[in-house]
Amino acid sequence: MLNNLIIKKLIYETPEALLELSTFLNSQADQVNRIEWNTQDNNIHSFLGDTRNGTGHLIPNVYHASSVAGIGLMYRIINVIGFFEELKTHNCNDEGIINAG
Repeated sequence: MLNNLIIKKLIYETPEALLELSTFLNSQADQVNRIEWNTQDNNIHSFLGDTRNGTGHLIPNVYHASSVAGIGLMYRIINVIGFFEELKTHNCNDEGIINAG
């Protein structure tokens, strides 16, 4: 039975630690069909031996699809002072908000 391994967050302290983690992931090849890794690192493709995403989709002329990218919405705060007034009583997991004035 082959499964997909979905990595939501991968945190490592050194490039060597990333290599050790990848060695472990590679050792799971007999149990894992695909590894889905959501990352914002634009250079991670150079880390992989085969960057194709498994869809078989070719982009003209002969380019292989390697990832799926998305752009999130960026919201604007029109009334910054009012926004911070609203946050005065909000508990952000017991993290504080610095009083700017």
